[in-house]
Formats: sequence, C-alpha cells, structure tokens
Amino acid sequence: MTVKISEVFGPTIQGEGAMIGLPTLFIRTGGCDYRCSWCDTPHAVLSEHRASWIKTEEAEIVSQLRNLALPPMWVTLSGGNPALQDCEQLVKALHTAGYSVCVETQGSLTPMWLRYVDHLVISPKPPSSGMETDWDKFLECCRLAKNELTVKVVVSDETDLAYALEAFDKVTAWKHVARPILHLAVQPCNVTFTGEYNQEAALEKTRWLVEEITQRCHTSPGLVNRIRVLPQLHSLLWGNKIGV
Repeated sequence: MTVKISEVFGPTIQGEGAMIGLPTLFIRTGGCDYRCSWCDTPHAVLSEHRASWIKTEEAEIVSQLRNLALPPMWVTLSGGNPALQDCEQLVKALHTAGYSVCVETQGSLTPMWLRYVDHLVISPKPPSSGMETDWDKFLECCRLAKNELTVKVVVSDETDLAYALEAFDKVTAWKHVARPILHLAVQPCNVTFTGEYNQEAALEKTRWLVEEITQRCHTSPGLVNRIRVLPQLHSLLWGNKIGV
C-alpha cells in the first residue's frame, strides 16, 4: 500500500489541541474533502498541488521518520484529511517501529482504521469555514476513538463559538461504556495565512476567546470548566512558515 504524502517533517512541537507543546514528527497527507475559506495548508488540499504529493510506501515513510528522530516519539498524521486514504498499514507500521500515533481530521469521514490510533483529534469546521457539518458523521467518528479523543474547534467569531459549544455538548452527551479520555479545546482562527502573520491580532483574538469562555463560567460551568482555550502555538512562534 502507498499513501499520498504532501510533506514529512520534524521533530517540532505540536502547536494545537491537548498535545500542545509536545515534540512530534509530522506526516501531512495530500488531499481533502473540504475547502475551508481560511485553510492554512492549501499545499496539502488544493488539486493544483496534486503533482507535489508523492505516493509513498509505508516502510519508506517510517524510514524517513527514523532519519528525523528515533522512537519512542509521537507521530502526527495530518493533512489535508488523512481519513480520505487507507492508512491502516501505516499506523501499524509506525506502532511496530515504536512510535505513538496521533491523527487529526475534521470528522467528515469514518474509516475504521482510526480505531488503531493512540490519540484521535477531531476538528469540525465552524460556519466561518464555509463548510457544513454532518453531526451524525462527526459523532460516528468520535466513537472510533479507543484511547484518547480531542475535539478542537477553531473560532473566528461569536457564531463559531456557539458552534463549538454545540459540538462539545453533543460529544459530552455521548454515552458509551468504553469511552476514551476526552479533551475539549477552542483556539483562535488564523485568518492571516495569505499574508504576513499578525501576532498581535492573534493574541488579541486569544484574549477575546478567554474572556468569552470565562464569562460563561457563571452560566454553564458544567461544560466550560472542561474547555481549554489554546493559542495556535506554532503560528505564534513561526508565523505562516511551512514545515514547522
């Protein structure tokens, strides 16, 4: 089997979600079923970049990673949307090599191989993305998480925040005997990816998000006291640079 790869890089730190700050290697797959208005990885999404995506055997991918950093270590499989491809053998090869595997997807597809990953990050896309969410598919994808699950929503405005709270309500209401460890996270949307990164604007949006969440501690503490408000750490450190 082969996987279409946009880039392999690292080690760097995870910039988002519950694993923020942890060292990781990245495998970015090519191809996506979404076209978000503010996508910050168009080189792994748009068909015009298809020629740069390389079909790579699982063993070669593992070899590339070992040349970057030896296990034990996290490997983050991102995109694009890795759920478009059959990555079961890749995940198994990574485990055999001694790596732990995190997968990031938007929850629009539900391939059964997601059951084998160590940490599943589902990031449904809010209204500002221009995409629509199939909540049944989203919850079906959440149920594939066997070990650890992060539901992360990027937020641009109050409408997006309401969407994030709706997503969190849905996933926390899910009843399941073998429920995984669950993390909920919101982070500000990077809306400057097409130009020079504006760090102060990003910090201001983060401050706004903190205030919005903490104000809700008086009205809905049962939910908001579980939500992590996080920056997009890699963007704060390196702006919109690719490969970090």
